[in-house]
Amino acid sequence: MLAVGIPYILTFYVLLALLEDSGYMTSAAVLTDRVLGLLGMSGRASIPILAATGCNVPAVCGTRLLGSRRERVLAAFLITMTPCCARFAVVCGALVPFAGVGPALAAFATIAGLTIAGGLLANRMIPGRQSPVVVELAPFRRPVLAHVGRKAWWRFSSFLRAAMPLMIVGSVVLGFLYETGVVWRLTAVLDPVTVGWLGLPSLAGLALAFAFLRKELALQLLATFAIVEMGRGAASVGSFMTPGQLFVYAVVTAVSFPCIATLSALTGELGRRTALLMSGGTIAIALVAGGAIARIVGAA
Repeated sequence: MLAVGIPYILTFYVLLALLEDSGYMTSAAVLTDRVLGLLGMSGRASIPILAATGCNVPAVCGTRLLGSRRERVLAAFLITMTPCCARFAVVCGALVPFAGVGPALAAFATIAGLTIAGGLLANRMIPGRQSPVVVELAPFRRPVLAHVGRKAWWRFSSFLRAAMPLMIVGSVVLGFLYETGVVWRLTAVLDPVTVGWLGLPSLAGLALAFAFLRKELALQLLATFAIVEMGRGAASVGSFMTPGQLFVYAVVTAVSFPCIATLSALTGELGRRTALLMSGGTIAIALVAGGAIARIVGAA
């Protein structure tokens, strides 16, 4: 929580509070209304979608400001596919050191394309119409630092209260499965998808599955599992995965199933059925796209 929360999430909330206190956010809602209208949402959705780049949990809660349930569902679906700071770190950590900056940028472009395609598809599948944007444009003003600090801390503390218990429980569950050896038995179940379809090593399937507990674990677990099974020769993910495999792994991690904290927020805001349908949709998009990319880059 300290490693991810303070440098990424708290910093993001400070910047978001600065934008809000300056009066710019209402202007952003108007400026993005036409673009988001293509995805079935009003410009108001730009605020929670922007917040999703920090953490998906408060972004899902932020969909409450939207005018209809349809817009909330569409925005929440896009939020689950938007890379938060943890997924951003996985993409950069997997690609930049071993493949370069270019492949990392290409991965983010691919993720953006899949997110937009998913939003367009969801807009066509969910009946209803976009609500119009009628807002009073706030005047631009100099932010008050005391107000900025209070806003940022309130949001960060809310994130800690919502996410920390789930992350701790998830870590305990993962530790139990790891120490009892159950985790290694799952490779046989995951191999048809991991190895056969995505062209990744068996260990990558384990890391992808358990990243549901904490998204930043997707890269840490991959290296840890490899060291346990292969010894010191697998000290980095680049030593047992090709750049093409790392590209596939990064994209699938960023697009697929949200973390347990985000699933909890989706359930609380939109209901269990909607949350499960969204999660299943992201998995389907990630696997179809991952298999296609694997064959394009020669990983499978």
